[in-house]
Amino acid sequence: MRIFYLIITLLIIITQSMLSAQESPPLEEVLPDSLIEEDKKAMEAMMVWKLTEELDLKVEQADKFFPRFREHRKEIDEIKNKERALGKSLNQNMKNKDKLTGAEVNKIIKESTTLRKKMADLEERFLIESGEILNPNQQAKLGLFKHKMMKNMKGKIYVLISDGECQEGTTWESLLIGAKHNLDNLVILVDYNKIQALSTLDEALPLHNLASKFKAFNWDYSEIHDGHSFEEVIPVFQEINDEEKPRVIIVHTTKGKGIKAFENDPDWHARKVKGEELEIGKKELGLI
Repeated sequence: MRIFYLIITLLIIITQSMLSAQESPPLEEVLPDSLIEEDKKAMEAMMVWKLTEELDLKVEQADKFFPRFREHRKEIDEIKNKERALGKSLNQNMKNKDKLTGAEVNKIIKESTTLRKKMADLEERFLIESGEILNPNQQAKLGLFKHKMMKNMKGKIYVLISDGECQEGTTWESLLIGAKHNLDNLVILVDYNKIQALSTLDEALPLHNLASKFKAFNWDYSEIHDGHSFEEVIPVFQEINDEEKPRVIIVHTTKGKGIKAFENDPDWHARKVKGEELEIGKKELGLI
């Protein structure tokens, strides 16, 4: 029972730490290194832009401030990586309850607490030393910046799926979850070309009125009848979700659009274009 309470305590500590310390989810577990680096660079670029605007930095201030800022971010990232490693270690140990001892749990609790203290110390030092570059008003704004930025980061999450995936049970289970939790920042795009790996949808497993199915699952929905027309696509993307409802956009498209020899042919679902076919494609697309 004592170990059970220690585990609960540790989970609370690590969860709180990761929520307060991370600007984004631990992508290292799901994305290749190249995409992780792109994500980090994009986040840093956005923070630089926002900080410059929020603090009203002069050129000479920015030249001194941002090298320190990047070094600070690097130190913070190192601590976050250690926190994630602790979380993975805990999950691995919990899979084998017989081997998880009170001493091991206590050790991880102390390590996690030490990392949180180190994170706080780094934040404090960075903010205090920023006074060498910033005036008091800018320094105060810097202290409030992270909270303000996270609060103001409003946006949508877009998920692109195929019409073939709408034949799968897990897709509809996920739709139920999205509706239950009122995920009104979630938008699903369905590429509705009516063709799947080996045949057409009608020949394999017809979906019939797909829009009515999403509506029955309590999703807001829109349809784009020509998914190749920017005039039709852009206005639909600019629409706002109904309050407390996730949204689906059913986009009617033509597989192989632009090359008549390839259009609406299931063979081109996964077939490689090469040789004479490649030349045909280039010619119809105006590349040669």
